[in-house]
Amino acid sequence: MEIPIGEALKHVTEVQSLGNLCNNDQHELILAVIQANVSLKENLTLFLLPSFPNCVKCIEICLRNLPRESIEKRGSLGRNSLIAAIILGENNLPVIEKLVEYRNGNLVNAPDALGRTSIHYAVIKCDLNLLKLLMEKGKSDPNHFDNDGNSILHQFFLFNVKSSEMLDYLINGQPNMRLMIHVPNSKAQGMNTPAMLAMKMNSPYMMQIMRTNNESNEKRDHPTVERRKIALELSLYEIQDGDLDELKHVIEKFGDSVDGNGDTLLHNFARFGLRNHGALNYCLKEPGVLTYQLNVQNRSGKTPFYTLLEQYKCSEVMFHKMMECEELDVTLKDNIEGWVPLRVALKQNDEFFFKLYERDPTALYKSNLNDVTVLMYVITTKKFDLIRGLIENHDMDLTICDDFGRNILHVCAEYCINTPYIYDYIISKLPVDPQTMINVKDRTLYGYTPLMSALVSKNMYIFKHMLLNYNPDLTIKPNSGFNFNIFTLSIKCCSDIELQKEILRRCPELASDVNELGETPIMVAIRENCLELTKILIDEFHVDINVKNNYGNTLLHYLSNYRIQDTELIELLLYGDRNISYFINESNNDNLTPYDIAIKKDNIELANAFSKFLTTEANIAQIEVNDISDERPSTYTSKNLNLYSVFRADNFWSDLRIAIENNDLNGVQSEIHRLNGISDWDNGTPLHFISTIQNIGPNIIDYLLNECPISSSCVNYQNNLGETPLHCAALRENIPLLNALLKHPNSDAKIQNKKGETPLLAAINNDWSKFSEDVIRMLVLHDPSLAKIQDYHGVSPLQASILRNHFEVMKLLIEKGHVNVHYVDNDGDCLAHFLAGYQPQDPEMIEYLMNKPHNVLKDINKRNNHGNTPLHAACKTNNENYVLYLLNQKRIDGQRLNNMNETPLLVALLINRKEASAKIIVNLVKKYPAMVNKPNLVGDLPILVAINVENYQAVKSCIEYGKIDVNIWTDKQQNTLLHYLFLYSTREIKIFEYLIEKGQSLINNQNSLGDTVLHFACRDQHTEVLHLLIQCPNIDLTITNANGDTPLMNLLQPGRDTEEIMILVKTMTSLSPSIKTQSNKNGLFPIHKAFQCNLLNISQFLIPQLDDLNEFIDVNGNNLLHYIAKYVKSDEKLMRKLLRQMLNPSDLDKYVKYSLNYSGKAAYDVARECKNDIFLNVIEMS
Repeated sequence: MEIPIGEALKHVTEVQSLGNLCNNDQHELILAVIQANVSLKENLTLFLLPSFPNCVKCIEICLRNLPRESIEKRGSLGRNSLIAAIILGENNLPVIEKLVEYRNGNLVNAPDALGRTSIHYAVIKCDLNLLKLLMEKGKSDPNHFDNDGNSILHQFFLFNVKSSEMLDYLINGQPNMRLMIHVPNSKAQGMNTPAMLAMKMNSPYMMQIMRTNNESNEKRDHPTVERRKIALELSLYEIQDGDLDELKHVIEKFGDSVDGNGDTLLHNFARFGLRNHGALNYCLKEPGVLTYQLNVQNRSGKTPFYTLLEQYKCSEVMFHKMMECEELDVTLKDNIEGWVPLRVALKQNDEFFFKLYERDPTALYKSNLNDVTVLMYVITTKKFDLIRGLIENHDMDLTICDDFGRNILHVCAEYCINTPYIYDYIISKLPVDPQTMINVKDRTLYGYTPLMSALVSKNMYIFKHMLLNYNPDLTIKPNSGFNFNIFTLSIKCCSDIELQKEILRRCPELASDVNELGETPIMVAIRENCLELTKILIDEFHVDINVKNNYGNTLLHYLSNYRIQDTELIELLLYGDRNISYFINESNNDNLTPYDIAIKKDNIELANAFSKFLTTEANIAQIEVNDISDERPSTYTSKNLNLYSVFRADNFWSDLRIAIENNDLNGVQSEIHRLNGISDWDNGTPLHFISTIQNIGPNIIDYLLNECPISSSCVNYQNNLGETPLHCAALRENIPLLNALLKHPNSDAKIQNKKGETPLLAAINNDWSKFSEDVIRMLVLHDPSLAKIQDYHGVSPLQASILRNHFEVMKLLIEKGHVNVHYVDNDGDCLAHFLAGYQPQDPEMIEYLMNKPHNVLKDINKRNNHGNTPLHAACKTNNENYVLYLLNQKRIDGQRLNNMNETPLLVALLINRKEASAKIIVNLVKKYPAMVNKPNLVGDLPILVAINVENYQAVKSCIEYGKIDVNIWTDKQQNTLLHYLFLYSTREIKIFEYLIEKGQSLINNQNSLGDTVLHFACRDQHTEVLHLLIQCPNIDLTITNANGDTPLMNLLQPGRDTEEIMILVKTMTSLSPSIKTQSNKNGLFPIHKAFQCNLLNISQFLIPQLDDLNEFIDVNGNNLLHYIAKYVKSDEKLMRKLLRQMLNPSDLDKYVKYSLNYSGKAAYDVARECKNDIFLNVIEMS
């Protein structure tokens, strides 16, 4: 089908679209697009080569026409286009050849972020033709090392490449490559040479090369440090095969010497992984010729045994031989980190760890140079089975303390933050009352109990459990931290107020305890800004607030010093029943009052509150109290009538209310006289108070405003909230009082409260009622300029009216207040932004504002301070109607990005997640399909965000309208969209169904770790998806990942011995019977894994038909009986059934007692070691 150039230029904006042209054989259009689309030409990178599947023509077009920097551009992992083509492509040798020829091989030797060049990836991919192309045509450097010091020979063995032809080509076909056999990699990688790796991988071809290496005999005659190692490597291949003469020759020549690192010959044998029984017996078994080297430490303080445990795939045979030696000292620490061998054994397997623990149980409590014990490290590894094995099978003493007096509860408190189940298990197994261990202080500098350790580590689960269940001693204090008690520690480390209250309920005296600085807990609470707790301490626990610390600071000094602005707390301390306002004039040891510190710290609000209590001439108030029966003050005189005393007398105000409601002018005059100087709770005047009373008589209003000498002078007085009587009248919709105040000559309607609101703006932001519109009309008509005054956040009355959905008020402000509809607030938001938050939409308001004469429409593309347009804002608030209105406007530019490089589509998904409106998503993607390919600054793509938030409609829209091709979409780790469903733990089955239907060709795609979607589904036990995948006609159940595991192996996990999983196992094995006998790289078959995970019902089904039980052995030589002996311990009846299923009774002794693994142990020996009494009983009875 022919695609017109104009149409192509209109739609092609990404490389994937060019790939579509390529698939349609429209190669001539690709050049036209690249030449015409300047932005594409500048940004296109050949990193996305898979979009041109094996198309030489497309590559030639790109190489001829793209700028050099675009072709040589690298991805986030530093990979250029050649490396990308090697990794991502299949059967694309002609394309790679074109890239190799580019600029005389300029791409061939360019390393990526890992230091690997194209030749490294050719070896890893096991492609001999590609390797030859790079070596012969590309002149690739075979001696290049990556960042870990690995050559291509290292890569060959590290990635277990099985190609003798490639190895022969590398070693015999390339000059100097034989010398690379003995070059070690970096220290971080274990200083392994390719020869050592080959030995560990048991590569017979490499061994043959080593035996026939002509340099071998020549190098033995020159025992320098470097050549000594080479000679050892060459000899070890022969020793490994049992050549004792060669072993004796090596011991005679090198036995007593050490190299530059202090390594003995036994260190080298440990590093190379000697596995030959005869050789090891000669070296170590009595009288072993190298036994004296067992405890020799090299310069790093590591013994040969320690060195052995450090190795990748260390020799099990050598481990057991060394453990049999009584001379072996397993307590020696290394000099680098200070660990004992027990810690290093965790790198190997649990069996090694338990063996070492049995030999020296105290090693578990030995600490390294950073004071971390092996037990602490074990718990941090979250190896629950290992911990359970230590306790149940190896009689671990749970009451022992380490070198610093820390018991196991200290360790749990510090390290079980994300694994509370480990703590629950351990505390259930304690042989003593947990309370006795919870109250033990360690001997560290801090002197913490387990309870304190949990608190300081913010391990709130363990802290709550200990506090609520074991009645710990809360009076114990740590050694340091200024003598803080447990309650003070909770203020510093915890924000759970209920928990803090529980501590005080159990031990109230902690609230008044004083630390070394003279601080009480309430002072610490203010210092840590725990203001809610501070109020609780005052109101509920009635702590003493008349306190000073060692520096003479009172609580008021603390308020000033730590810039506290909590109005409620300030009022509580200054005006409460137990107020300490008299401390305002008190100086500390530095001769500073709280007021001085507030000014110094620029805490103006607090300074203003304090200023009313300063003992200066301007502020002195005198209260004379006569002995009257009702105990009311009779007279009040003050030099400043605008200052009111802080006395509270609710009954005074009640009497005034009664007089006003009865329209009793004489009563009002009498009460005002008696109220002289007494303010309400907000420090307000009588004018503030009467605003709460409706239907006030005009004679009373006139008296208060014009005749009363006290209230008439307070027309513009502001209370604690910054409100004048005019604010209060407007907020309480008191029309008579509001009208009278507006007519008063001294009244100022432009005064702003503490939020920056004028009476007009305060009324608009108030809850609406039938009087509100009248109040607003009165204020606007009184002073139209009020409509233009913004609050301290830049919000105007017009914007506030839009947010409150009041169309009539908005019209009144525009028509009578003459406001500018195009102004912006402090955040850069214009009216078009504010309309986005206006729900539900009123079409009349939109039309009124957008069209002439107001014409807000011209602002619909304006960006605020965050770069968001009104369309962004509407998507953020999920405002369907407004989004659709904006999208229908011709002048809308919907592809503008905000400061985070986010499109409106991405904003809708990130903010509203699964609740993002389907209408918004569909219409955005339909109008702007390119949005789906635009990530934000942190790399979030709409399709991936949609998967993450489980928004089915968004996923569907991105694929159908955004033209994302599910069948080619991958990331740099080669994960497809189906992989991402599991990476984001998506549970929305509709998304799975849709993507599986659309991406049938992706079902068997593997990521960089070799996992398919089926691997992920089996690992996560997503049964619904598993049934969907298994029903796909082209599903391949035999694909293995990097560890050699099939999906079936991933499905077999502990705790999954259910009928549902059994059905899946049967279905998978019926579709692909070979997976029952498919092993991974550790030699594990599905039946091994089933036994390991204690899936006993499934294991009966998986047992294969065997002629010889030793057909199914793992890398350690263990057959099925070894696994049964080790793992099946719970059901004697099942044990008999399994044995009958696998063995003839006549073969029982042969396999149980005489079939040995590589450690020389039969299944019977394993059962005795693991204390599997059921297995032993069944065998004896059989």
